[in-house]
Amino acid sequence: ERIAAALQRRHADPVRSWKISDLAMEAALSRSAFFDPFTRTVGLRPMEYLQAWRMALAKNLLRSDAIALDEVARRVGYGSASTFSTA
Repeated sequence: ERIAAALQRRHADPVRSWKISDLAMEAALSRSAFFDPFTRTVGLRPMEYLQAWRMALAKNLLRSDAIALDEVARRVGYGSASTFSTA
């Protein structure tokens, strides 16, 4: 339940620059108490999941909308098209 709460907040705000400590706080856990249960439950470390989620959102935007790459980058939480392209 706590991991789900953190994921729900993360999914609700994809543009936010999330840190593990932010996700842990959403789950009402310490950073160290959050990391292992998250990884076991989700199958990825928190920041790996964050990047995978952003890329999934970007993939959908690129497929469904005729928007510029820099706008896709902004919508999924990257500061620039260059940073997004590198990721």
